[in-house]
Order: sequence, then structure tokens, then C-alpha cells
Amino acid sequence: MLGFALCLPIPAPAELQFSKIQGELVGVPPPEIPVRAANVVSQADTNDKESATTNVLLAVVEMNPCTVPSTVAQIARTSPTMASLAAATAVSLQPNQVFLITKASVGAVPTQIGVAESASQVYPSAGTNILNGVIQSIPVLRPYIDTLVAKNPPGADLPVAAILNQSTMMALHHLSAPKSPATSSSEQMHSGQDESANPAASSGPTH
Repeated sequence: MLGFALCLPIPAPAELQFSKIQGELVGVPPPEIPVRAANVVSQADTNDKESATTNVLLAVVEMNPCTVPSTVAQIARTSPTMASLAAATAVSLQPNQVFLITKASVGAVPTQIGVAESASQVYPSAGTNILNGVIQSIPVLRPYIDTLVAKNPPGADLPVAAILNQSTMMALHHLSAPKSPATSSSEQMHSGQDESANPAASSGPTH
């Protein structure tokens, strides 16, 4: 007698992981979602971290899209190697939040500025918003980014990666460059000229 097996579709591993992650996040208060979601990624096996990152963000978008930027930022803190993937995935799922995602992730870990480059690869036309997100998190880069942006044709997609690399190098060079003696002497001379031009400022109030 032949036995008959009931043929049922077997869920793919990614589907099983998504269902499991979704189950872990159901009922979690919105303020706690980023930390809980990031914990799922950090606790995943090395070989599963990429899929865990993708599925976590899929679940978060489905449950509470407003927590996506904070979730990406928390993943960047606790699983730095997943920061770029998290940013790219988040932007692909929530392109309207590209500014907030960039600002939150770069602000969480300024050394992970590469997340902005990943976001730009997914959403090339959002270069201005992405760079503004970086500026909000790292204000010292503003003058260099503004200078480089101005060199591009209006309306063109900005080369975010190149702009970030050049602006970072310019900022580091400026901050590390020692002030020359000539500059110091010039500043002192200008200060002396100002005082001589306005003796009342140096002699104090008169009665």
C-alpha cells in the first residue's frame, strides 16, 4: 500500500525569520522598538546578521514607520558593520524619511559617515537631503559641503560620496593646520590698530 504525503509549501528561511522577528516586536511600545529591534540584529549569528537587519526593518516599517530613523541609529550603535545596510534598506523602504534616517544614523555614530553614501546609492536624487542630514549631525562640515555642492550644476544628482570624502579631508586639513607666526602677528597688529583707532576702548570709561 502506498503512503501519500500531504504536500504543503515550506516557508523560505527569510520568511521564517521575518515571522519570528515580527512576533518579537508585536506589542512593544513604540519608544522601545528601536532598542528591541537592534537587539535582534546584534544577537543574530554572524551569517544571519544581514538578513536579520533587512527583516527587522521590514517589520518596523510595517508596525511603526515613524520609528525607522531611530531604529537605524540604534543598529549603527550596536552593530556598526550593519550600519550601511540598515541605512540603505531603510531609505529603500521609506524614501520620504531619507533626511531623518541620515541625520539619525550619522548622529548616532559620526565615524559611520558611510551610511550617507549608502543612502545616496539607493536614492541618488536625494543628495541634497542626505547631505543636509550629515550637516545637521556634523556641523563642522557645513562650509566644505556647501562649497563643493555649489560647484555642481543646479538640479543634477549630487556625487554624495565624493563630496563627503573631499569635505572630510578639507575639514581635517583645516583643523590640523598649525597657525603660522605671520598670521598671529597680523592678528596682533590688527588688534593694536583697533585700540589706537579707538583710545576710549583701551583707556576705560571717562567721567
